[in-house]
Amino acid sequence: MASHMHLTRRRAATLLLGTLAAGALPGWAQGNYPSKSIRLVVPFSAGGAVDTVGRGLGERLATQMGQAVIVDNKPGANANIGTEAVAKAEADGYTLLVAANGVVTNNVLYPKLSFNGLTDFAPVSQIGYAPLVLVVPADAPYKSVKELVAAAKAKPGSLSYGSAGNGSSGHLAGALFASEGKFDALHVAYKGGAPALVDLIAGRISFMLLNPLEVAAHLKSGRLRALAVSDAKRAPMLPDVLGTL
Repeated sequence: MASHMHLTRRRAATLLLGTLAAGALPGWAQGNYPSKSIRLVVPFSAGGAVDTVGRGLGERLATQMGQAVIVDNKPGANANIGTEAVAKAEADGYTLLVAANGVVTNNVLYPKLSFNGLTDFAPVSQIGYAPLVLVVPADAPYKSVKELVAAAKAKPGSLSYGSAGNGSSGHLAGALFASEGKFDALHVAYKGGAPALVDLIAGRISFMLLNPLEVAAHLKSGRLRALAVSDAKRAPMLPDVLGTL
């Protein structure tokens, strides 16, 4: 399972840009957009992979467009809080959303949402892709996927894993991992990958599946140990970690 990040905006704004191509709005076509600051909503807590990518993107956009890009973190409910804020914003192209997998999966997991991730937004660009990395605390007794699974089976329910929220890529990947490995593990949902990482490093949860961007520094410092990546090949950022999960 891999993690995807997309930049999305309200569908109305995208349709408006479609009419621009036909010359329907010559003022915009002449380059009057953007004429004010842009709000870039990151629906996860600061310090996680989506936030890091979003802030880097915001800096580039600000430089290229000549307008301030204000990053607004609105974490919670697997990105639903921030996503809803963008859905309710004026569809004028000045409120953008950095969305992850949950913008699609949340429609199934949260049936009473006030918005529809499939129809209320339109993609502007895919800005990131990465496999997930299975990591454990550095002092964990298991050195391989096989040892982790064996430990989970030896004491059913004794292991736990964290994620950025119910329905996030880390949650779904962890559930799939437990299902395929035929063991039980308690899922602990956080408002983002960063706070979950704090508990993982402290040993309060047993393992996580995270974006390489979130774990590379902790692996280098020796605070975490990587067991595998969720891809058939090794991740460029982690060439020493097998791609066997």
